[in-house]
Amino acid sequence: MENQYPENQEEQEIKLSDYIAIALRYKWLIISIFLIVFASATIYTSKSPRIYRATSMILLEDIISSEFIFSTPSNKNSSINNNIEIVKSIPVLKIAYLILQRDKSYKLFPISNKDKDFNPLGYLKARISVDSKRETDILNIKFDSISRIEAKAAANAVANALKQRNTEYARIEFTNAREFLADQLEEAELRLRSSEEDLRLYKIDNGISILSEETTKLIEQSSDLGAELSSAETELEVVNKHLNYLKGELTKQDSILLDVNSILTSPLIEQLRAEIVANQARYVKLITKPEYSANHPELLSLNQEIESGK
Repeated sequence: MENQYPENQEEQEIKLSDYIAIALRYKWLIISIFLIVFASATIYTSKSPRIYRATSMILLEDIISSEFIFSTPSNKNSSINNNIEIVKSIPVLKIAYLILQRDKSYKLFPISNKDKDFNPLGYLKARISVDSKRETDILNIKFDSISRIEAKAAANAVANALKQRNTEYARIEFTNAREFLADQLEEAELRLRSSEEDLRLYKIDNGISILSEETTKLIEQSSDLGAELSSAETELEVVNKHLNYLKGELTKQDSILLDVNSILTSPLIEQLRAEIVANQARYVKLITKPEYSANHPELLSLNQEIESGK
């Protein structure tokens, strides 16, 4: 049987000249498509508004918060993330908007739109972006706008709004800390004077000039217990002040959080508080007895229950 495809038969190949011939045949169609695409892209680019981006950098300085009132455990990363979210929060954007309104060129800004449905805070929030430089405490506040002067003014306004918010927070924090410490100092002075007067009257009534060693130890133990009780009361008052402040701030942010008070005043919380107070009173009563040392099992158990309740 004869081979229909002899080995020496050359395979047909499409040469480059064939492609050129096809292109020349449809050259006007190719040129037309290219011109249409080029013209469309040029028209779209020329009619699209230019977007300007302005960046404002702000350094988050370490603020030494009062350990008495508003300090909460946090790390560097969480602090930066918190500030990023705060920048985009409604209270900060409101301050930024007020700053923009005081700008001399405000009427030239797109944000000065007079439409009834226009939301300036939503406009700001949609065009702002915030990030941080790696391994630094610097925030980059970026704002995009079709107006160059608005982009610059808005970025600076948001940065200044954040600074104002942090300054106001610090002012409230240290004002409350100062008032709290002043009240505590006054109460401590009154208690000290009262104790000194009681001791003086006791010596006079009992004709004692020098206290015995046993009495001195009891007084020292009572003083230590009084100091511990005072410290516990101070911590409780600090926590209550901190809690009240945070509740007030959260209530301003969202009306949903108005129910926080009902949660914190639940019967279970009140029961736990009553148990802690009862255990503390029992602890103080037992520690004053000679047969109860600080390492007594019952006292250790009570102390553990108190800490667990807290």
